[in-house]
Amino acid sequence: EIRFPERTRQMVEKVRDMVRDGARGMFAGFRPKPAVERDGAAIGTDRPDQAKAIRDYARVAADVRRMQARDLPVLPHQDTAVRRAIAALDAIRPYAARDLASAMQREPGLIDQAVSGHTDGAVRAMAEEQRVRLDPEARADRFVAGWQAMQRQRAGLERSGDSAGAERVQARMETEAAGLARDPQLESALRRRASELELDMQR
Repeated sequence: EIRFPERTRQMVEKVRDMVRDGARGMFAGFRPKPAVERDGAAIGTDRPDQAKAIRDYARVAADVRRMQARDLPVLPHQDTAVRRAIAALDAIRPYAARDLASAMQREPGLIDQAVSGHTDGAVRAMAEEQRVRLDPEARADRFVAGWQAMQRQRAGLERSGDSAGAERVQARMETEAAGLARDPQLESALRRRASELELDMQR
């Protein structure tokens, strides 16, 4: 497990209890039935059903984004639309919806592109998310890059005297570390890179 200095250890333990399986982001509450992914099957670029599924998913994502911006709950018909969009994508390739949600979380601009009918960018981003999801070393690269960025952000906030902002970044870092319990392969890959994280990782 990862061990933090004493001042953050108790917070990490609390956060760990709150972490759940599945993708995070705007569709974190939706859990489609798991499907078996065979041989890392890739999603193609020349399937009309795929383009429609991505476009429909993006439209739902845009609706949900507008609701979240206004601090409003997702409506029942939107909930139904989300589930249909997830099912349509996962019928094309297992975990396609999860990969698209992750891609849109990282690149929100993909939503508007796909809504307008330009889905090539989303397809490429989905392929990258699939690659990272299936490769522990790629997940480790992404984790280290994100972690170091948060370290720099926290240090900058501390230097500027924004202790509240620094604490918020610290909380995000603790959440990320706590989530490693859900991904033993990633945690194992990170053991070899502990010095880059400035953490004490012990078995």
